[in-house]
Parts: sequence; structure tokens; C-alpha cells
Amino acid sequence: MMPWIGSRYPERRILVLAESSWGVDLDDADYVRHWLDHPNFLKRPDCPLCVRCAKARPGADEGDHSRDTLNDALTTMMLNWSETTDASRREAWSRIAFMNWRAAAAAFPARLARLAPRAILVLDSPSRAVITAAAPPIEAAGVKLVRLPHLTMRPAPTRETRATAWAAVSE
Repeated sequence: MMPWIGSRYPERRILVLAESSWGVDLDDADYVRHWLDHPNFLKRPDCPLCVRCAKARPGADEGDHSRDTLNDALTTMMLNWSETTDASRREAWSRIAFMNWRAAAAAFPARLARLAPRAILVLDSPSRAVITAAAPPIEAAGVKLVRLPHLTMRPAPTRETRATAWAAVSE
């Protein structure tokens, strides 16, 4: 599975590592690329991949989860809660790399070495499973590490908590 690596990633070298699953058989790069083109799955009945993505989400029949809530929340945080446009969403994602821990765990040390991030923001579950597993190689590599409770968990981290975490990896 390939991570998403934005075209401007080398400028800031921020890796977002999340415990997530798209519910479809796509790697992170392909999923994010498709989401950037079609951020609202249920408004694209002519796109077979959008239909698959929407159906993979719980409650899709009731109209819930028509969008990717993680990507939307991450984008809002990266844009400092300013208006999200197609251009601003693409710009924000062009500056990061994104990796799904479930897909990356086995090859994580090699991917970490290849990406050479300056900072990693871990979006983690209450069990702290990702940070527990990922911290040793990250710390061994001397990479700045910031943990943030997963953006789609309830209760979600506060805006202030998210802003502080994003500022920490952005400095």
C-alpha cells in the first residue's frame, strides 16, 4: 500500500499517521487522489468508485457519511477553520503525506526512512494502539511526534486541542 505524498510535501515534511480504513480496496494515495477530485461521494452516482466509497460507510442508506469525515476534519484543521474551497483543500493536502497505520504497520520503518518526515501527527484511538506501536521507530529516527485523539472519535478533540497539535507539527 502506498501512502499519499503531496507534491509539496518536501517543503514541510509533515506526515499524518492515522488509524483508519477506507472500506474499499484502495491504497492511501489512490483514495486521497480520488477524494480530492470527488469529496462528496453521494453526489456522484455516475462514478463507480464514489458509489463503492459511499456504500462502504456505515449508515450510507440513510444519507450519513456521504463525505469522508476524517479527511474533511483534517482539512478543516490544516486550513485553520477558514473556508474550505477546492483549491484550498488541494493546497493543504499537497503539503503533507498521509499514511493509514493498518496498511503501513508491516513496512513502517522502511516508509519512515523513505519519507524522512520532520514531524508526525498521529491520529489515534483511545486505546493508543498507533502511538504505542509507531513511537519506538519514530523516536529512534529523531522525528518530532505529536499525538492527537482521532478526529472522528466521539467526543472529538476540541478545536483548541486540534489547533495546538497542528501548530506543534507545523513549527
